[in-house]
Amino acid sequence: MDAFDRLSIICGFFTCLVIVPIIGLMGYTHGDWLMAVVFLIICAPLFWIGGFSAAQFITKPFVEKGLKGIFSWIVTVVLVAVLYIILGLGLVFLLRNLQML
Repeated sequence: MDAFDRLSIICGFFTCLVIVPIIGLMGYTHGDWLMAVVFLIICAPLFWIGGFSAAQFITKPFVEKGLKGIFSWIVTVVLVAVLYIILGLGLVFLLRNLQML
């Protein structure tokens, strides 16, 4: 079982790791939990789709070379973690400029 086969599950996990704390902070600081839940419903699928597409593009050279085993998991998790850190920082920057966070 390669990590490249489980890329959608890895992206879903990292989406939850990035979105849920930001949504919780947004609901806690403003007290508007309804807006936070609506933002979660809108933002989570977009994050998953964007992260999954970008992760497939980034890991394509490793898939073509036939990387297998533990190294495929290490490469995939590290690349996806870096990708979601960048996406999360972009979301925080956006929310701060919109004064929603």
